[in-house]
Amino acid sequence: MVFSSIRRRLSTTRTSAPSSTTSKASRADLPSGERLILVYGNCQAHWLAGLLNAQGVGLVVIVGAPFGFYPDQGGLRPLFADESAVAGLAERASGAGREVVVLEQTSPLQDILPARVRKRADRVIRFPHLELRSYWHPWLTKVGDGFAPERIKRQFAFDLAAIRRSEAKAKMVGLFSDFIETTHKRTLLFNTVNHPGSDLMQLLHQRVCARLAITGDGHRAARVRARQAIRQQRGIGFIMEHPLHDAVIDALDLEWARNGWYADWQKGYFAAGAGHHKKARALLEQALADPTCDPHVNHSYGMLLEGLGERDAALQAYGRAHRAYPQNPEYARRWLSGFTLPEAGEHPLLTSLNAAFPG
Repeated sequence: MVFSSIRRRLSTTRTSAPSSTTSKASRADLPSGERLILVYGNCQAHWLAGLLNAQGVGLVVIVGAPFGFYPDQGGLRPLFADESAVAGLAERASGAGREVVVLEQTSPLQDILPARVRKRADRVIRFPHLELRSYWHPWLTKVGDGFAPERIKRQFAFDLAAIRRSEAKAKMVGLFSDFIETTHKRTLLFNTVNHPGSDLMQLLHQRVCARLAITGDGHRAARVRARQAIRQQRGIGFIMEHPLHDAVIDALDLEWARNGWYADWQKGYFAAGAGHHKKARALLEQALADPTCDPHVNHSYGMLLEGLGERDAALQAYGRAHRAYPQNPEYARRWLSGFTLPEAGEHPLLTSLNAAFPG
């Protein structure tokens, strides 16, 4: 139903629209509302699509299904469609004189853009997959001594090499890998294995907007709002795999992890795991006193309080985390579970949430 409506919109005759024989070069000058933008990629691509959709750069359609979150931005959400549907949309849009733009994320190993869509695309804008495995415990412990300094450093070198291969395929050589190599010691750049923080997502958004080459005062203002959203949300910041292990911080000499709220959080988190609850509580409360701390500190604090039997205080902490990042299903689960008394069984809303976001 949704996509038949889209097809009707794409095939509607407009006196201002170019004919189906219009060249690709002139179609690139169409008003942004005339564009069909198909987005291929992982959660980085989905989150970027949400920003572009809110900017009004065209009809943005993500190919595939959501990855456990919806990329809402400014109260708007891009459309999702399977591959067969978007191939038909691309053909209809092209036949109606609309510009078809593909945003394709490159991996180090293989391409994902179907030939049928590539044939209909006026432009293919590619951008690299960004991933940093060297920070995260599950990856490090797969082979041998995961916390050996040389193992951590070697994984970091592998991560940079993989990003550089993706950059080469996207014709963005060195743009992200060089930035990571020169700044990772003083700046937190990733929130999870493949969720870049605000610095990297600002860089990615800026480069993609430049390649879309959409101009005008309205679009400039929309780009400014998008940059503000990236900063406010800390990039793809609604899920965190921090804090890091001491071995990682030491091996990679991560200055940012040794200071301020992050250092307090990190020490408090591991103190709680070791059973030093009083020390952990003091450290986490000290981290929370910093207004710039990540809301995930509230998640850690809530788990500590819940373990200590302070249910109401834990509920308040989970609520603060949820209000800061409502897209994070784990925050929603934790907060909602606090409204369910043990003898009453699971709340039906929690059952629905667990079904919608398994794991």
